Amino acid sequence: MSCPYYTKKSDLSSLLGDPHEGFHEARLGNYAMNDIFGTLAIAGVSSYATNTPYWQNLLAWFAIAEASHIAFGVRTQLLVDLCVFGN
Repeated sequence: MSCPYYTKKSDLSSLLGDPHEGFHEARLGNYAMNDIFGTLAIAGVSSYATNTPYWQNLLAWFAIAEASHIAFGVRTQLLVDLCVFGN
């Protein structure tokens, strides 16, 4: 069964790289390892800069990252797992 959601692929979907290529090639399971580590690092920096709990920044940055992927029509493994994009 496929997911009921459909998002047209944006012209900007390859702006920061193509899935499974270059920066996004290194994988941790089915997830882009560099994206995960980058988000962890950005959350650490913003947590330090704003003096707020790390987990709050981490949650916010992961939400921003996934919302950006949806806006640009980029399929990520997490979005496929959550049934935002069909298989």
